[in-house]
Amino acid sequence: MQATLTNNLFHEMDVDQLLMVDGGDWSFKDFWKDTAKGAVGGAISGGVGGAVATGGPGVIPGAVAGGIVGAAGGAVGYLVAGWW
Repeated sequence: MQATLTNNLFHEMDVDQLLMVDGGDWSFKDFWKDTAKGAVGGAISGGVGGAVATGGPGVIPGAVAGGIVGAAGGAVGYLVAGWW
């Protein structure tokens, strides 16, 4: 016996539909601003953490990794709660 689940109730929304969400106002400018803020904050934190953990040489890899993680965090933060 094979069981399948089909859900036809959901579909992708276009930008016009997103703007109609109650209180929603999607802004690519704000999205990239939050992403950049997260990247800068993450790079600073990662650089300091890398320097402390390795006594200095880890500042560059820490800053790069922190920037990537911070950018992802900023983007997710905007997607979750920043646009509505």
